[in-house]
Amino acid sequence: MTPQTPRGRFCNNGSVSTFPPPTVFLTMNDSWFHRSNGTSSGSSSIGTQGLFGNGSFDAMPFNTDFSFFVNNKNNNKPSVKLLPLSNRRTSSLANNNLTPDSGSFFFNGTSSEDTFFPLDRGQNAFVASSEFAKPARTEITLQNVVVKEQLINFAMDRHGVKFLEIHYPTDANNDLHRAVFEKLTESMILFGRLCKNSNGNFIIQKLVEFATLDEQKVLLQRMVECGLADMCKDKFACRVVQIAVQKFDRSVVTDLIKALHSSDLVDICTDQTSIHAMQRIVRHLPVDIWTFFVEFLYSGDNLMAVCRDKYGCRLVQQVIDRLSENSKAPCFNARLQLLHTLMSCVVRNCYRFVVRNCYRSNEFANYVVQYAIKSSGIMEMYRDMIIDKCLLRNLLSM
Repeated sequence: MTPQTPRGRFCNNGSVSTFPPPTVFLTMNDSWFHRSNGTSSGSSSIGTQGLFGNGSFDAMPFNTDFSFFVNNKNNNKPSVKLLPLSNRRTSSLANNNLTPDSGSFFFNGTSSEDTFFPLDRGQNAFVASSEFAKPARTEITLQNVVVKEQLINFAMDRHGVKFLEIHYPTDANNDLHRAVFEKLTESMILFGRLCKNSNGNFIIQKLVEFATLDEQKVLLQRMVECGLADMCKDKFACRVVQIAVQKFDRSVVTDLIKALHSSDLVDICTDQTSIHAMQRIVRHLPVDIWTFFVEFLYSGDNLMAVCRDKYGCRLVQQVIDRLSENSKAPCFNARLQLLHTLMSCVVRNCYRFVVRNCYRSNEFANYVVQYAIKSSGIMEMYRDMIIDKCLLRNLLSM
């Protein structure tokens, strides 16, 4: 039968060690007899649960110079030195707003409230770590970033680009404004990398937003060189194109639309990313700038190719809505002519839009017909034409 360890004794590597003669009796009411938050585990802390958390050390004879695991010769850990509260320097505690009876205990110079360091080897007083002065941080300015040629690194970094956005001068006459703009647009390759970067696109948007007319022309040139259609299809560069549509001067944005005109519009209108750029053009630009797009839709079989796509059908609905809005506007007659041409193409292909397995899947094209039927105002005449010529005449086959 294995002998039980007597209360107040430890078994270490199979040997039994007896405590030294009692010098101090600790009770749970002593102000400095608490578990230290500064220790890493319960095995080296003294608290309400005892030495090993089993209550075996409560109200036990104890010596303040006692070293744990006395008989373990292989233990190289320094002995735990218990520093009573009286060894603290009262003035340091007062300056740090610490109460003398804070309920914490020091283990090898560590406390729960603060870390205390000895003034020298011959003194018992301790100084809180918070009394030592913290090293001053160097203030970073946009001037330093430009001079030290760290602008590109900042633009590619998640935190750095936020710094650039905040400190980018909006005044075009500012030297830093010109320096930053020239650096970020000095080459087509660098500009394309920034536009397609998850962080870099934000600073390019900032350049577009506060660009002068001459700077807008430089930006447009870089966008055309990088491939405007490719930028529209990129999920980050597409944001640059959208803000350019909103912020560019009319003459510059007209040139931008002309550059887009030569691209594959069916591909752009059915792409899940570039569709956002096309929607921004339809919503925010005057109709006379993107008239070519309406002409493209009713030419050949382009309307069906766009409408049968889940992204393209939304764009066609927005085009119809934009052409039919505000019938009292001076330019409405020009828009009405475009609307009539487009809706005539819709009515002509209505059966293909609605009936399944006709030409190709029409699960999205039918939304264009539904939108036309639900619309009011000038669209009512086209609604009647769709119901009469398409739905009623082909009711049995549908």
